[in-house]
Amino acid sequence: MSGPSLPSIRRFLTDPANRLWLDGLLAGALVAAMVYDITANRSQETQWAWAGARHELLLVACAAPASLTLRRVAPEIPSVILGLTGLLTYPVTQAHWVLTPALAVALYSLGVWRPWPQSLSVAASGLVALPVLSRLVAGKPIARLVTDVGDLDGDKEWMLRTWPSWPVWLSALMLAAWAVGLLVRMGRENRLAAVRESELVKQNQEREQVQVLLEGRSQIARDLHDVVAHHVNLIVIQAETGPDLVQREQGDVLQGFQRIGDAGRKALGELDRMLSALRDAHGVPDPALTPQPGLKDLRALTDGLSEQGLPVSLELRGEPDGIPDGVQLTAYRLVQEALTNVVKHARASAVRVLVEVSAAGLAVWITDDGQGFDPTSPADGRHGLTGMRERVRVHDGTLTISSDPDTGTTISALLPYSEEQANA
Repeated sequence: MSGPSLPSIRRFLTDPANRLWLDGLLAGALVAAMVYDITANRSQETQWAWAGARHELLLVACAAPASLTLRRVAPEIPSVILGLTGLLTYPVTQAHWVLTPALAVALYSLGVWRPWPQSLSVAASGLVALPVLSRLVAGKPIARLVTDVGDLDGDKEWMLRTWPSWPVWLSALMLAAWAVGLLVRMGRENRLAAVRESELVKQNQEREQVQVLLEGRSQIARDLHDVVAHHVNLIVIQAETGPDLVQREQGDVLQGFQRIGDAGRKALGELDRMLSALRDAHGVPDPALTPQPGLKDLRALTDGLSEQGLPVSLELRGEPDGIPDGVQLTAYRLVQEALTNVVKHARASAVRVLVEVSAAGLAVWITDDGQGFDPTSPADGRHGLTGMRERVRVHDGTLTISSDPDTGTTISALLPYSEEQANA
């Protein structure tokens, strides 16, 4: 059975629910250390021991580290208590093996858990006051608060009259503990800011992708709307000629109804794709009707780029007459978006476009010799790739993007269509 992992221990120690009693354990350990220090050195007769200290002072010295229980809740309290306790006990013994580290922990906590202007004012005022107060009370009757002056020998009376002052270097050392806490606080705030910034960037990217997706679907809707409207217009025209057809031969009437049925089936197929593309969108339909491009318009598209200085070779294989208008439109948009990305990002010297009609469907390849990119990285402006995927998805096709930095990019798509669609 394995023990707890390092991340689980870190989560346990940083859990706000555990802070108070963990600090209580630390305070209890320091209280025990303080009791041991006093009992072990109480009988010694040197200036580094607790000999001659009043019992009340010993109780205060033992209880003072318990204030560290509040080091994260109210760090000002243990900072003040431990500072005053250190000031009172310094004339008795300068060997603060427990009180000095405890005060350092309190000041460190002050730097971590309070804003720096507030924590600096508390730490600086307290650490400046300690050496000042120790010099003001030197040789004063306050000595009776810390030691039993009734039984002092000559050496101790001289030590009491000279009253060892709280050294400035000790205040500077304690201020360094506060500075370490401040650095920890700043590092924590920087990490939190970095996490928040990363989350905001991720949210912005997600919103941008959604916006691009909606815009692409809106464009698809306009394109498919025009295709469906074209076939519906054919149905209306054929229906309006019905009265004339009934006066002709039976074969002409049957052909007219056949044309109506073919146009209706084709319109329903394109309408189904449009509804599939827009099932998650919330756009407003654009009533503008404009003729939509197809494979026959690819030549003009590629020639326009060649005239602008980017050589584009176009090769059409197979007969495009039987390909549904919606499939042709999607192929045109794929080539258009791919060439747009080449112009904006690829820095290519040549592009090759191949369109092939086969039994499997309409296949499209666009290859450039530009600088390429990492397909797994963020879009970095290539939002047209999202639109390409959406257009291909509408026709249940496949889209493949192959690219590496400095090796160029190849975009290939296969757009299947049924025989019924081709004959419609």
